[in-house]
Amino acid sequence: MKFKNLDYFEEAPDEQRQTNSSSIGRVRSIVAGWDKSSAYITGTGIITWDFQPQQNLHTEDECVVIQQWVAVPRTSYLRPHGSQREPDETSRKTGKDVGEVMNWVVLEHYVVFVTDVGKLFAFPFRWDTDTGMIHDSIELTGLQSLSEDDTTPDVADVQGSFRTFAIFKRNGEVLISNQAYLFTVFQNTTAISPRPLEPPKKIPALQNSGVIQIAIGDYHYHALHSSGRITSYGTEPRCSGALGLGGWQEQILFGWPADDAPEMMEALLRGLWVDRFNLERFESQFYF
Repeated sequence: MKFKNLDYFEEAPDEQRQTNSSSIGRVRSIVAGWDKSSAYITGTGIITWDFQPQQNLHTEDECVVIQQWVAVPRTSYLRPHGSQREPDETSRKTGKDVGEVMNWVVLEHYVVFVTDVGKLFAFPFRWDTDTGMIHDSIELTGLQSLSEDDTTPDVADVQGSFRTFAIFKRNGEVLISNQAYLFTVFQNTTAISPRPLEPPKKIPALQNSGVIQIAIGDYHYHALHSSGRITSYGTEPRCSGALGLGGWQEQILFGWPADDAPEMMEALLRGLWVDRFNLERFESQFYF
């Protein structure tokens, strides 16, 4: 795969990866989204592109060439290492106000990324391919702060997919938010009367419980804790077994007859943990 009008390389000698200047243009990591893909290129930042074979691709020397790609604003900064210094005052200010990208997710309509100064940003997939106009990334101050009273940025990581993402705080909190929140944030930037923002979900079982990874589906998600415990949350579509509980026809959960079982377990399941040594054992907690 190649990108039109973008210079980069895929590999570098190990001894050259110790400095920013020698690693400029190196592909550092990749993230796939719903119908878009992305890569982080050192010095350029996060780039993203649509997979549209008829409009965006052609073959050159048995290699797919991406014709149209976009660099996500505020993602190109690199933190100086060792004895290196900031090259100028603009770079120093960017390092303080934005920071270097640590991780990101590609949702259906947004890129959400976290930086090394604990800040969280979002970028919408809206740009004019004719004029080249690209919307700026916006800092998500309401999701990154310690509290309403303390606006100190405190985000350590972001994970998610499709329309939902999880924010990992350095203080052990885990917040769940979605694209509806991001849509309102971007609308409020130009609205005369800003709309209220829906607060993120704060599931009790995820707070300060050593969550290290969250895998998010369309309607449910699983959390992996540092102890090896797996917990599951969300909506259980009938008979799909998305939460690892099997089909309703087994009648093992609530003793409901199969014909009377609800189509969804919407908002009922708080947490399900699975013993890693005995997967037949489980314990569930429910809201009432």
